[in-house]
Amino acid sequence: MRKKRAARFGIPVVEPSAIAPKGDADSAASTKRAERFGLPVKPAGEGGGKGKGKGKDKSGGKGKGGGKELSEEDKAKIAERKNRFGDLGGGDDASSKKRKEAPAAAPVDPEEEERRKKRMARFNQA
Repeated sequence: MRKKRAARFGIPVVEPSAIAPKGDADSAASTKRAERFGLPVKPAGEGGGKGKGKGKDKSGGKGKGGGKELSEEDKAKIAERKNRFGDLGGGDDASSKKRKEAPAAAPVDPEEEERRKKRMARFNQA
């Protein structure tokens, strides 16, 4: 098959044994690169080389930080902020995530109410 194809296109025949396996060239290049940048050389069989890492994240999904623990310093800082500024509702409980209702409208004097009715009538929104 190779000979027929080479004859048809007028190119020299390359035997399979003459073709270097892809892993050798890559490993040589990666070893050279590791030496140049002072990185540890990883064997070819070890994973984590190429790929975008779209697998499941062990930290909890979607890069939200997972189960990261706060240090004592950070906990003290957060407590100081709460004392200084009050609780700003950054917690995980459902009550902090609820939308707050708008305050009730202040009572309007009769003159202003009359002006609003006239304005609504003028723009046909009565």
